[in-house]
Amino acid sequence: MTDGAVAFGAAVSAAYLLGSVPTAYLLVRSIRGVDIRTLGSGNVGATNAGRALGRWGFVSTLLGDIAKGAVAILLAQRIAPDGAAVWAAVPSVIVGHVWPITLRFRGGKGVGPGIGALLVADPVLLAIGVAVFVALFGTSRRYQLSGLSSIVVLPFVAMALRSSRVELLGVALTVGLVLVAHQDDLREGFAARTRR
Repeated sequence: MTDGAVAFGAAVSAAYLLGSVPTAYLLVRSIRGVDIRTLGSGNVGATNAGRALGRWGFVSTLLGDIAKGAVAILLAQRIAPDGAAVWAAVPSVIVGHVWPITLRFRGGKGVGPGIGALLVADPVLLAIGVAVFVALFGTSRRYQLSGLSSIVVLPFVAMALRSSRVELLGVALTVGLVLVAHQDDLREGFAARTRR
């Protein structure tokens, strides 16, 4: 095995393990002494932490999740600075958050660490995604629809920016993983629209 392959594997593994740090679980457990998976939606993410602890719980969890995504990519850049390792680490930190080994593979939905990862890997792409979200939310006032729509457009934005094939693949995998994590929400939203 070459040094490059070892570095690639180390970067991806480190990203997964960082993603597996359950910010919301640790915060709610330390403050309320309960398992967040038994509260609200049962999700291990910022929204459910907000239900359990209030607005500061949401903000604290989101910032923690963004931080672990950013650190994962900074570490990947240090371990293996080639684009392939960095863009493999982006979806890897999402996988760790959604399916964390620390909580028997039951985690959050990947948005927080995804924001942090893109903040380091491609801040321009992230800024455009945020602008799309703000524009959609400003007109629809539908938080989840606006958020998921702004995520879905990212691969197309990356193509418009003439990103490398490696980045396009990493972005596409990241978007796919976030959509899989939100599949129940998507089904509920579709069902609600068909009932109208």
